[in-house]
Amino acid sequence: LYAGVIAVPIPELDPMRAKRGRPRFRSIAKDSQASTLLTTKKLFTGEATHLEEFPEISSMRRIFVEESLHDYSTNGSNKEVKHQQEIAFLQYTSGSTSSPKGVIVTQQCLLQQLKALVQTCGLQKESIALTWMPHFHDYGLVSGLLLNVFLGIPTYVMAPTRFLRHPLVWLQAITKHQVTHSSGPNFAYELCVKRSQPQERVGLHLREWCFATCGAEPIRVETMESFTRAFEPFGFNKHSFSPAYGLAEFTLAASIKPHGSIPSHLELDAHHLEKGSIVPAQTPTGLSRKVVSCGYPIPKTDIRIIDDKTHRRVSDNKIGEIWLNGPSMTQGYWQQSEKTQKTFHAYTADTGEGPFLRTGDLGFINNGQLYVTGRLKDLIIIRGNNYFPQDIEQTVQESHQAFRPGTSVAFSLSEASEERL
Repeated sequence: LYAGVIAVPIPELDPMRAKRGRPRFRSIAKDSQASTLLTTKKLFTGEATHLEEFPEISSMRRIFVEESLHDYSTNGSNKEVKHQQEIAFLQYTSGSTSSPKGVIVTQQCLLQQLKALVQTCGLQKESIALTWMPHFHDYGLVSGLLLNVFLGIPTYVMAPTRFLRHPLVWLQAITKHQVTHSSGPNFAYELCVKRSQPQERVGLHLREWCFATCGAEPIRVETMESFTRAFEPFGFNKHSFSPAYGLAEFTLAASIKPHGSIPSHLELDAHHLEKGSIVPAQTPTGLSRKVVSCGYPIPKTDIRIIDDKTHRRVSDNKIGEIWLNGPSMTQGYWQQSEKTQKTFHAYTADTGEGPFLRTGDLGFINNGQLYVTGRLKDLIIIRGNNYFPQDIEQTVQESHQAFRPGTSVAFSLSEASEERL
């Protein structure tokens, strides 16, 4: 059915962390039925004694990049994509709430996504990009690498581990190479502030950096504000921030703040938000919550806010599940027809429109912009009130300096016939 080679990006098989990576690797290898492993010789020769941690590799054909690069560059030629429904790659989900699922990304989905990003990101032939995000994640693969290859612009690639050890090297590299486009999740901008001192920032020049997308996790107004305060003296412009929303099932982005526009947010009444209603906060107090705009739908994309139980469109001032439709919507999950049917073939109950992709994320639309409030499966419901775990986690994190960022988790338990935090 599927001719040719189908790529399956996976995390680097680091033998030193084999125990943690083994379950995910085995799950992906079994589900994708991969027959070939493309990697580097270093992982097999430098740490050969640890390879028994990955017995699945023994049955695979191995291709080492160092040995094959010359052959491909001299004998190979670019193969024209004759059928846009051909599979470009399988993008496996994180598996944070279930086993990793292989999202089928066709050439057509990929091309449509790349064209849409070109229109919104302000990329030009003179642009220079830099990425440190891992290639096995859709954010790092599509936005960090394939988009730049598609346009043929210079791109600098940094190892993710290098950024995590010393976050400031990201900004130093942007300065050195006069980078115009570079992105990262919310935590990346937060790390740059918290793990650098003012004297270490001297010498940075971020004036050329005109497009800094932020996505893949909850986006905080406080993070953008603190980053701007810390690096505005070195040329960073707050207008460069571009919050975005997307997921692997939609190839990458579904909405994004267009290049050159001003990032925005709403301050909402927390009590009404717990009831699923959107009401502006009367006064900025502790009973309000700031929600960041993830911009406008990318070209040719239809975003609906739907009641997850009735499958009817909710009113403008209500929170509902985010449903998507557009040319970037992928073909479903590899060899999982039941889950594909449930997730990719949703229709509205009142109008019969569809098919839509059910994202499982909650949000609302205001003045044409998408605001994401949380994840349906993560929602904590106590005595009829809806609590978003990321808000509770942030409150705990900020309650005392002893708490490290990203190390708390909030969830509900059933106790004495009721839900408790």
